[in-house]
Amino acid sequence: MSTGQKATLLAVLLAGAMLAGSLAYNVEHLKWGPEEEPPQGYQAPPDENRVTVDHSWVETVRWLLIAVGVIIAVIAVLIALWGEEATRAKIAKAIMRALVQIVAVALLVAVLYTVLSLRFGDPNAPLFQSVRWDWRTVTDNLLVVASIIVLAVAAVAIAWFALRREKAGEDLGEIVISRDEAAAIITGAIKEIEEGAGLRAAVLRCYSSMVKLFDDKGVRLRPQMTPREFEGAVRNGLKLQEESLTALTRLFEEARYSTHEITEDDRGRALECLDSVRRALASG
Repeated sequence: MSTGQKATLLAVLLAGAMLAGSLAYNVEHLKWGPEEEPPQGYQAPPDENRVTVDHSWVETVRWLLIAVGVIIAVIAVLIALWGEEATRAKIAKAIMRALVQIVAVALLVAVLYTVLSLRFGDPNAPLFQSVRWDWRTVTDNLLVVASIIVLAVAAVAIAWFALRREKAGEDLGEIVISRDEAAAIITGAIKEIEEGAGLRAAVLRCYSSMVKLFDDKGVRLRPQMTPREFEGAVRNGLKLQEESLTALTRLFEEARYSTHEITEDDRGRALECLDSVRRALASG
């Protein structure tokens, strides 16, 4: 994914978070039904007296939870897009633990707020016979809790993908792939491109050959594995430097997903990238 695409995705996610927060706030303050505020100085008859509770602190906690959910979701996206592999894994685990706690607290606060928002009749009557449920309050709380859960699920999904990419490398254990064999595959791809073969086809054949190399060593890579997940596996198996491996991964991604017309500049960059990887393998 290019820097421009990352920036666009981040902008869309931030805009979505702002819209979601705005929607939750507007729904929270909607005027419900044709009811109007009583005139100034109005006193309710004795039979309409109800116990009222000042729950402004609960309002503060609720909106604080929403803000925390948005912030965590944005941080998770930033980590998934730009974070280092090791950093992604550590922070992803911390985010998943924090989200479980936040959702639990959000549910507890919502239940507490709903109970405090109930209006009671005769205090001497049995509790559940005197409660008059304010369904607007119940719906309000459910909506806020749903918003928090949606944000939490989104952040957990992003964190899960980050962990999944890290686990691709961990699954290899201590198996080490021959650098000479990997270098031979890279050299073959360079030769194909120099002889005029299609760039995408040559790069994808190189990718397939690398997968087969791991498979022959008893390490079966998943067919649905993305180039980024493949990066974790190769780094673990070949003990390759991060810079060279990142360049190779980007080349695989471009060959696999891009649709633009191949230019001589693309061909030159691909050769430079492959040669850099070959030198890194030889230096080990």
